[in-house]
Amino acid sequence: MANRKCFSGLTAADTYAKHGPSNDCSISADGDLSSRSVFAFVKTSVTCQKEMMNLACDHGRIQILSATYGRGDGLGEECGDPTMEPAECFATDTLDIVKDLCDGEITCTKNTVMSVFGDPCNSAPKHLVVRYYCG
Repeated sequence: MANRKCFSGLTAADTYAKHGPSNDCSISADGDLSSRSVFAFVKTSVTCQKEMMNLACDHGRIQILSATYGRGDGLGEECGDPTMEPAECFATDTLDIVKDLCDGEITCTKNTVMSVFGDPCNSAPKHLVVRYYCG
């Protein structure tokens, strides 16, 4: 069976107790279907290097799904010259860093500086992409 992630509306966290887990969703990266969940509305934040990342939840707390810092994912074109070398490069531990900084918070405002995320792109313009939900 394919690994599936299920997402629903803004109030999913409020109605989860009423409807319970889905029978066909998985949050496991390796396809383990033993843990099933339905995510509330997923938000995406794109922040250019040296700017302030702002994540916020009106209901619930921040739950980080994914995070990348670098360039070459088709996002962040406004963050510098997309033709500049290297065309694709990403820091390796961005997800762990963003989870440590923001998971469980109501708001999370951090500067996207190289001292936090490193410089995987040899001084080329970079951006931080974070996907999260409020749960």
